[in-house]
Amino acid sequence: MSKLKISALVAVMTVIALLIVLVPAIASAQSMPSCRIQGTVTATDSTAVVASIDGTQVATGTVTSNSYSVQFDASAYIGKTVTLTVGDVAANETVTVAYGLVKQNLTLSGVIVTPTTTASGAITSVKAVALEAGADPTVDLTDGVLTIGIPKGDTGAAGTAGAAGAAGVAGAAGVAGAAGTDGEDGKDGSVALGVVALIVSCVALFAAVVLFLRKPKAA
Repeated sequence: MSKLKISALVAVMTVIALLIVLVPAIASAQSMPSCRIQGTVTATDSTAVVASIDGTQVATGTVTSNSYSVQFDASAYIGKTVTLTVGDVAANETVTVAYGLVKQNLTLSGVIVTPTTTASGAITSVKAVALEAGADPTVDLTDGVLTIGIPKGDTGAAGTAGAAGAAGVAGAAGVAGAAGTDGEDGKDGSVALGVVALIVSCVALFAAVVLFLRKPKAA
C-alpha cells in the first residue's frame, strides 16, 4: 500500500474518532433542558435579579430598560417554585419551573435601596424617619447620611375595656360644721302660773268654808 493511501486512511480514521467523541457531547449540550424566565420590572438598570429555588440560588440576571431575564437547567426542578429577588426586595410573584420560556412580569412592594456614595466613597451614617400613613417610602443620601423614610402603619382597632379596679379606701372624716345661731327666748310663764295657783287656792278655801258651814251642829 502506498504512503499516500496510508496517510489518507489515517486522516479518515482520525476524523471518525473525533466525531465519535464530540457528537454525543454536542448533542448532550444541545438537548440540555432549560427554563428561561423573563418579563418586566420597574427598577434601575443593572439592578441584580436573583432566581432561587428552596433557598438555593439557581440563576442571576440584571435589569435593562425595565426588563429582566434569567435562565437555568430545569431538569432537576420541574414543578418547583422559583422566587425572584430584585435588588434587595423580593418580588410579589413567583414562577413554577417548566421547560422553555416562561413570561412573568414582576411587581415590588418595597423600595430597592441603591444609594450612591459620597465623594469619600462611603456612607457615614443611616437614619430612619416616619412618614404619614399611605405615603411612598423614600431613600435619600446627602453628605454621607442615608435617610430612609418609612410610612406609618394604619391605626389599630381600639382594645377591649379593662376590668374595673378595686374599691378605694374610705376617706377621712370631715371637719365639724359651724355652731348654729341661738334660738329666740321663750315667753315668760311665771305670772300666769302664779295667777293659776292663786285661783286654785281660793277655790280650795271656798270649798272648805262651804263644807264647814254645812256641817250639822251637835245636839
